[in-house]
Amino acid sequence: MDIIESAFFKVVLATVQRVSEEDIANFRVLVKILPVMVTLVPYWMVYFQMQSTYVLQGLHLHIPNIFPNYPGNNSVALGVQDSGYKIPEAWLLLANVVVVLILVPVKDHLLDPLLLRCKLLPSALQKMALGMFFGFTSVIVAGFLEMERLEYIHQNQTVSQQIGKNVYYAAPLSIWWQIPQYLLIGISEIFASIPGLEFAYSEAPRSMQGAIMGIFFCLSGVGSLLGSSLVALLSLPGGWLHCPKDHGNINNCQMDRYFFLLAGIQAATALLFMWIAGRYERTAHGPASQSYPSRDRG
Repeated sequence: MDIIESAFFKVVLATVQRVSEEDIANFRVLVKILPVMVTLVPYWMVYFQMQSTYVLQGLHLHIPNIFPNYPGNNSVALGVQDSGYKIPEAWLLLANVVVVLILVPVKDHLLDPLLLRCKLLPSALQKMALGMFFGFTSVIVAGFLEMERLEYIHQNQTVSQQIGKNVYYAAPLSIWWQIPQYLLIGISEIFASIPGLEFAYSEAPRSMQGAIMGIFFCLSGVGSLLGSSLVALLSLPGGWLHCPKDHGNINNCQMDRYFFLLAGIQAATALLFMWIAGRYERTAHGPASQSYPSRDRG
């Protein structure tokens, strides 16, 4: 009986030791990957602007009528005579979708093979840095557009337009001027989000790939939450987005400064990301994140 118990405890001890060593090795890999993923959080703050402040900015730009004779936008009760069918302001989000649908196949089937033949194909980490640059450029463009919009507002050059049940006093600048910032954020998604997923999955140990993917999407949610928190903070009295007279009316706000603040945060963390990514590639075995690595850990 003692012999059986001794053999049993030896097997249990060996199993626990083996699992512990494996867990420690996986934890070390996780510690190396997490800083890279965390530095993407400010990018997500920028990315989700297209679903919030970009739309709000669009409501205060002139939205042209597509069908001038369409009576759907008349509103005698609100005192707004604006006949014609206006495009929904959120439709510009389609610019992001279209650029992703078009450029992803072009990149995968034309650009990447060409760069691979020329031995110039960037790593996933390098693509992520490029995506951050495009995100930075998007909010810079949005900031300059907002500066121009506010110039018209301060000169009392406005047009009233009814959207739904609300009347907005917009600058006489066409909403089409927002297209560049939406296109740039779409391009940034191709280079930051997709390679980010690729990096997270390929560099994770096999036993932790699901957890790493969950962390990746969790951090994107953290970025969205931080962006909303920053808006709430700047909406307090004295803040750039404080508009007590009319909630949602940005004509008396300084949203251009908010965009430039986001650009500054993105630029600073992009530099931090490049430093962390450089250390990762130097410490990992070989170039850590070639575009399509196949790593079998665990």
